[in-house]
Amino acid sequence: MMAERTTANLVTSTIAEQAYHCILERISTGVYRSGYVLKEQELSEELGISRTPIREALQHLVQYGLVEEFGRSLRVRILGPDDVFHLYQVRRLLELEAVRLAFGRLTEEDFERLDACDPGEISDTPEFVQACQQFDLELHRTISERSGNPLLAFKIRKLHDRVQLVCRPTTQRLVEHREIIAALKGDDCQAAVQAMANHIDSALKSQMASAIQDMPPESFGANRARTRTRSSL
Repeated sequence: MMAERTTANLVTSTIAEQAYHCILERISTGVYRSGYVLKEQELSEELGISRTPIREALQHLVQYGLVEEFGRSLRVRILGPDDVFHLYQVRRLLELEAVRLAFGRLTEEDFERLDACDPGEISDTPEFVQACQQFDLELHRTISERSGNPLLAFKIRKLHDRVQLVCRPTTQRLVEHREIIAALKGDDCQAAVQAMANHIDSALKSQMASAIQDMPPESFGANRARTRTRSSL
């Protein structure tokens, strides 16, 4: 009886993980945008699974800062300019260190896999957007794992999940990803670190501009001036 209960829990957890990543993918591709109310019953019907793993997946999304309470419901978290700045401030520290540690440790198989993930020719199709998102995920995950520091890799992975709230695949991000890979294939560690720094700084500038533009009228004034200053850093 105990074994059956344990097996059932494992199966439920596995389905919950799948639901987590499915919801995360819909957040990252803009299907569920910031402020979108997430309802267990609707998600259960959309994903074709019971509400128990959906509930567990939503709890993890809340825990990792991607979803927030909204009255009696849950919604995709809305990040203000300060949230975006803090997110990228921490991301810059962790990901630059990951590049330093990972440089020279990526294998031929790693580069072959990354090259295979490259979306290729730019297009406006949903498939291209999804391919860019997967390319982004694979690159940052590979670098963090090759850092040799599992705690750093875990922190970057969860931080990268939260980045999906504000970061959408663009042609500029795609170019930057290719530049990072090219630098990692070279023999200059600092060039690889700089390529990552340029990528993160570019994303921060873009996302700060969007966050400032989306600020409600009551947030104008001192707060807006402060965030405008940060976006120019």
